[in-house]
Amino acid sequence: MRLVRPLLLAWLALVVPAHAATGGAEDPEALAKAFQQAHVQKNYQQASQLIYWEGVDAQTRAATENYYSIKYNERITGFSISNVSLNATPRGEHNGQAYELNLSPTHKIVFRYQAHEHAAKNTVRRGAPQKNELIMLVGKKGERYYIVMARPVK
Repeated sequence: MRLVRPLLLAWLALVVPAHAATGGAEDPEALAKAFQQAHVQKNYQQASQLIYWEGVDAQTRAATENYYSIKYNERITGFSISNVSLNATPRGEHNGQAYELNLSPTHKIVFRYQAHEHAAKNTVRRGAPQKNELIMLVGKKGERYYIVMARPVK
């Protein structure tokens, strides 16, 4: 057991920098296309490499994975990209915890979905508005673009 831990740490030291270098995308359009490809393949691991996870808590990670697993039942019909200009980083609160974005947004990607037939019927039956769009903020870290996430304010 004493040998396993140092080997694991050495392996992580080699893998994590390589993973960090391959995460994100070279521009917002490549990011949107990579996300769309991961969505079609229902590959959350591939999609998660497009997300900037620094500072994100375990609860938000789990909620994100759960949300995407639900959205995989819907087909992306297209996307649009626009620039974002913010004077201040938006903040919010959930269950008494303050959150902020972990990267300053540079762009916004709006994915349009064709709702899964069963989901659309249930949404209409409940009288709730249908959400056929997913809006993602995009930020730049180094030379790579990532999907921006919320992190707890300490």
